[in-house]
Amino acid sequence: MNAFIHCLKHAYLLLLAVLFTLAALPVEAREKITLTLLSGSGSSHAISQTLSDLAQTPEILKSAELYYFTEEDLAKGSIDQRVIDRSRVIILDDMHKTLVEFATAHANFKTTKVFGLSPTDTPQIISDPKVKAYARPLTQKTISNLICFLLNREAGIDIAWEPPRAVSSSLVSVENFVLRVSFRVCSGA
Repeated sequence: MNAFIHCLKHAYLLLLAVLFTLAALPVEAREKITLTLLSGSGSSHAISQTLSDLAQTPEILKSAELYYFTEEDLAKGSIDQRVIDRSRVIILDDMHKTLVEFATAHANFKTTKVFGLSPTDTPQIISDPKVKAYARPLTQKTISNLICFLLNREAGIDIAWEPPRAVSSSLVSVENFVLRVSFRVCSGA
């Protein structure tokens, strides 16, 4: 019995040594987090430019892989399932029904958090008000801050980000006015 306890102590110490060694590894030696955006092609310029800029930052280079697929990629069968499988975070523009259907069918919800940018009835899609606050307007700056926010919150990556800015009520009023005027002109009212 003493030999068994002695072996058990050595196995425990060996396990602790391995865990401490893994924890002490530099971030470069650890597995990078994969973050994927699934969005419409209408946002492709802003998203592509943002990902290109972020990919040059030291924190992203060391800690993350960023991918972007559109509904056009889905239609062509160009979405890489291996990327979806290793994605820990997916940012989903859930205004595109085909992308929602793809995400619900192909994402592993046990290992991947899928955040929607719009209100959704799909229970697997996380409806996080903090994430949604970055979505409107969807600019290079808001996309960048959203990605950095999620990398920090979900993976603990030490990266700077700014909170979302509220759309001013004057802008909303102007947009509502333009919509009403456009509707009246188009409808003949």
